[in-house]
Amino acid sequence: MVPVVFVAAWGGGWIALRSARQSGLSGLGKANAFASGIVLGTGLLHMLPESAATLGRAIPDYPVAFLLAGAAFLMLLLIEHVLLAQRGHHHGELAPHGQHELAGELAVHAVESQMSAYALLAALSVHSVLAGIALGAQSTLDGALAVLIAVLAHKTTEGFALGVSLARNRVPPTTAWPLLVGFSAAAPLGIGLGALATASASGIGELFEASFSAIAAGTFLYISSLDMIGEEFSHGDQPFAKWCLAVTGLAIAAALAAV
Repeated sequence: MVPVVFVAAWGGGWIALRSARQSGLSGLGKANAFASGIVLGTGLLHMLPESAATLGRAIPDYPVAFLLAGAAFLMLLLIEHVLLAQRGHHHGELAPHGQHELAGELAVHAVESQMSAYALLAALSVHSVLAGIALGAQSTLDGALAVLIAVLAHKTTEGFALGVSLARNRVPPTTAWPLLVGFSAAAPLGIGLGALATASASGIGELFEASFSAIAAGTFLYISSLDMIGEEFSHGDQPFAKWCLAVTGLAIAAALAAV
């Protein structure tokens, strides 16, 4: 079970990184649009509803999950477009006259680009650990098989989305491949943690899981909308084709949400 989950996640990322290596970044625009639909759908249709249902039972009169998702969205906005932008401006002031604006913009763009990939990696890893815990905690074969099918379907598409993000944001291969391995190991780690539990998570543990899932969902919404979709549709070519691919990615995530 553990090797199968690892290979499913790693395989999706391998396809994306391998394609980028062979065709270059110019061929990743459509793949990035497709991945944005997957990431958007995963956050909206899979992670956030589950979190809202769990937290809603504990606090029925307030949408805590949506508040956490919104807070995560705005926190990434603060880091990427306020704090890092100010840092890049200060760095630009130190450059020779006539070069400070370009130097600052390049510094900020490089940091922001790789941060987007790392944020997606963190959110996907949290999601993978939680999914692994759910799988490892299953006490019956039928339940384990049902959760396993859902995990395999999600991990392959999420691995692909992560691989596209790493390649698109120019994370060096010497860094990208170990990061992909780390992501692939997240779900097996969760399986091990779930297997150590005597029963599926309940009480305060369940609330912590739901809270982390809501935060990760907010991260997914930010990355898919402002980073991935914003990158492709602000200055890219073939916007209608990319829109169709984003819709396809969302449709796949919608289908997987029913698994």
